[in-house]
Amino acid sequence: MDINVPLHGFVHLWLILAAVLAGFFAVAVNKLWAAHLSSGKQRAKAPAESSSDDQISPREPSPVADERAAGITNLILGAILLLYAALWCWLCFFYRKPMAEPHLRLDPFWSYREAFSHSGIARLGVARSITLNILLTVPLGYLLPAVFRNTKHPYVFTLLTVLTLSLTTEILQYLTRTGLAETDDVINNLLGCAAGLLAYRIAAVIVQKITRMNQSRQIESEDQGT
Repeated sequence: MDINVPLHGFVHLWLILAAVLAGFFAVAVNKLWAAHLSSGKQRAKAPAESSSDDQISPREPSPVADERAAGITNLILGAILLLYAALWCWLCFFYRKPMAEPHLRLDPFWSYREAFSHSGIARLGVARSITLNILLTVPLGYLLPAVFRNTKHPYVFTLLTVLTLSLTTEILQYLTRTGLAETDDVINNLLGCAAGLLAYRIAAVIVQKITRMNQSRQIESEDQGT
């Protein structure tokens, strides 16, 4: 999608990095909150399984409060996703001026060959374009599975969504003459999405470990109190 602009390239890079950090923070908060609710419900069920007269059961989380908190978290994630969609449209379409004629490059990895064959400023420009196109879809790699986590296959859904979005963007840029329609952009977008999915999976593993540690500490403290 050719988002390499000499005067504004680094501004675009910082905007994308800000979206990456904001989205990852929201997903991390969402996972930590879900783990907190899950551990709270498990602690509430434990006294019922081994009840005694001298035990004081912890307060079970309110379903209304849980639903309200989950709704707020989903609202925040949805708002970030909408803001990201607006950033996508601005970067790919609205700030551009139409070219005299459409441009098309269908040979894969041509930009990588250009980056290795050039030197100096030319190499920096091509490398920056590749980096921006990869970073552009990193937030989608963890925002989409977080927002649409109830789908049957969230990872496959995310990859197919990014593939469809990238192909649609390239076609529209070709038709409106607002950018270079190329195969490399689709490849880079999928690479960025895969990186976001990997970050999402790593965050899930970290949260699971934190949850297990908190649960074991809670069990140990309850055992020491009895």
